[in-house]
Amino acid sequence: MSAIRKIARSAGVVGVSTLASRVLGLVRDMVMSAYFGAGPVADAIYIAFMLPNLFRRLVGEGAPVASFITVFTKLKQEEGDEAGIRFAETFWTLMTVILAAMTLAGMIGARPLVWAFTNPEFRAVADKYELAVTLTRQMFPYLFFISLVALAMGILNSYKKFFAPAISPALLNICYIGAVVLLRRFYGSSATPVVIGVLLGGVAQLAVQLPWLWQVGLRFRPRFDFSHPGIKKIGLLVLPSTFAVGVSQINTLISNFFITAFEGGRSQFYYSNRLTEFPFAIISLALATAILPTLSEQAGPSDHEKFRSTFISGLRLTAFLMIPASLGLVLIGHPLIEIIYQRGKFTAADTDLTYWMLAAFCLELPAIAGHRLVVQAYYALEDMRTPVLTAIAALITNLVCAWLFTRWLGASGVPLALAAASIVNLAILAGLLPKKFSAGLGAEGLTGLIFKSALASAAMVAPVHAVHQYIYPVGGPIYLRVGILVIEIAGAVVVFVASAKLMKIPELDEIISVFFGKLRRKFGK
Repeated sequence: MSAIRKIARSAGVVGVSTLASRVLGLVRDMVMSAYFGAGPVADAIYIAFMLPNLFRRLVGEGAPVASFITVFTKLKQEEGDEAGIRFAETFWTLMTVILAAMTLAGMIGARPLVWAFTNPEFRAVADKYELAVTLTRQMFPYLFFISLVALAMGILNSYKKFFAPAISPALLNICYIGAVVLLRRFYGSSATPVVIGVLLGGVAQLAVQLPWLWQVGLRFRPRFDFSHPGIKKIGLLVLPSTFAVGVSQINTLISNFFITAFEGGRSQFYYSNRLTEFPFAIISLALATAILPTLSEQAGPSDHEKFRSTFISGLRLTAFLMIPASLGLVLIGHPLIEIIYQRGKFTAADTDLTYWMLAAFCLELPAIAGHRLVVQAYYALEDMRTPVLTAIAALITNLVCAWLFTRWLGASGVPLALAAASIVNLAILAGLLPKKFSAGLGAEGLTGLIFKSALASAAMVAPVHAVHQYIYPVGGPIYLRVGILVIEIAGAVVVFVASAKLMKIPELDEIISVFFGKLRRKFGK
């Protein structure tokens, strides 16, 4: 089986599972926008939910989990599964202690945290600021559960078990939706049902992983052998890369500082970003998750050729899929936001402002998707220093651009600044990676693929625009708008696939082969 096909198959498992979660996520956002709109309560909720997630990215996933997978995979190869399980239990124990301490500190320090991540204009509205502080304190235990979920995902992914980790986020959305809908009549306009849903969702996501972890051999025995060589190795790998993630979170601070200057801006920022996360998670995150264990296995000097082949295959597949996904989201963004969010307290003006943020975020999508994959390659090669330096360059770019763009473009300047920062980050990282190999990276065909994918994507513009101009019933019945939008998306996909087929892009043939291979196996033909 070719490298592209192996990556596509594993990524397909993650992508399909993630799709279910993202669909539920859209339902969750529809419920939230209807009940809370894009006003002060919604702003406070999304700031409070952001903070434990920010620290989750810092310590619960990203560099720590990627470093763990690298060390864990090599330990299993060299010393066997039993030694690997003992090490996993030791690391699990260490993470439990660290996360419990962080959760307690976050609950105690909720006020300075909210102060640090908001604009003075946000803090000047006392009720909104106090609500954000209270909700942050109540939601912070989510950090403990969701970070252990991320570690569980890392362990299962190292065994090439992708389905359970990918489907578990759906439970958060189910708990979130259920709590808000069912408890709203008891709590009125209060945000308490959101807190209950978030905490129940964290517990449920962890609980569903436990049987799978037990199946691979983890028994959750407390092990305090923190002097284990593997722990030391993770520490050496994770310190610089955690600093890089920390720099990335300073970018989050910068974005929140600028966006909270605009009334409803934080909510609109969240809603638009959620839509761009849909293709990012299904395509880019799925590919990066599927490819890291293989890259870690091939990172040795004797396997550099295989490493290059696997990495370039993943990068080509990412470019082939993310370019049309980004442009397509720009094309259908406005009616999509109208259909999903515009009801209850979410107004037509909110739709317009959210769309411009969405368009800016879509400029970032291909760059951030490529960045995710390139960083995985650096992690597999145990180089955590270079991503730190590029993250600093991205931070400076974001700060300068956010300051300039918000003066020219208002709130939509914030996601545009993030897009500029992601492009700078990817350009530097991708430019430095070939130096890791004496024979270069061998990515000469990538530029041609990007051009062909962009050309095939451009073919979607005319038919989609024509439907918007002459057929789409603005303000018409919801069933009619949804039906036409579905037909429009299907037509755009057909146009892109036909164009890619005419240009003989090999990634399309590999994806089709994987898809029909699954159908043949399912139906026994």
